[in-house]
Amino acid sequence: MNRLLNHTSVIVRQRKELAELFGFETRNKYEISDDQGNLLFYCAEMQKGFFGFLARQFFGHWRSFELHFFDSQKQVVWKAEHPFRFIFQQLNILSNVGGKLGQAAWKW
Repeated sequence: MNRLLNHTSVIVRQRKELAELFGFETRNKYEISDDQGNLLFYCAEMQKGFFGFLARQFFGHWRSFELHFFDSQKQVVWKAEHPFRFIFQQLNILSNVGGKLGQAAWKW
C-alpha cells in the first residue's frame, strides 16, 4: 500500500489477448504503473474453471470474480472480490491474508 501512497497518479492498463478480438471473454489482466511508466504491480483475475469461463461469456462484469495484485517478485499483496450484482456494482479490497482494506462502489 505504501508504494501507492508515494504517487499522485497511477495508470492501469488492461492486457488484451488474441481471443478477445474474436468475441471471447478471457481472464482480465492488468499492469499498474506510475505516471513515469514504472511498473508497480500486476493484477490478474483468478481462474474458476469451465464454469468461470461460461459465466464470463454470459454475465460479463455482473458475475462474481476475484482479482489478485502481485508485486515484481510475484507475491500477492492485495486481493479484490467482486460479488455477483446486476446493479450497484462494488469491489471489496482485501489484504493478502483476507482482512478488508476498503471498498469501491458504483451507485447511481
